[in-house]
Amino acid sequence: MNSATTNLRSLLKQALSFAVAFGIWLSPIPAGLTKEAWHLFAIFAAAIFAVAAIVHIIRLFTHFQVIIGSHHIPQWASYIAIVLGAFLSWMLCREARGAPPGQP
Repeated sequence: MNSATTNLRSLLKQALSFAVAFGIWLSPIPAGLTKEAWHLFAIFAAAIFAVAAIVHIIRLFTHFQVIIGSHHIPQWASYIAIVLGAFLSWMLCREARGAPPGQP
């Protein structure tokens, strides 16, 4: 397998993770869960995304290498991860406090 195919597979796996998180954010409150339980989940998920964004910010300043298997993750991937992590964290915090669409 050449490196272009390997890089594409790696990026697709990362995109799938963010797509799942975004799908959770857009989904309605599941039957059997209270609004408070769903908001607690949103706070927990937002904290995880915020920590991931902070780790990528640290990576940009310290230039440490991330190696998954035999793949070196490039530094530019951290810029994307920061934006997506911060966006998902912010949106989940809005969900947790029950802000209606269109209000910050």
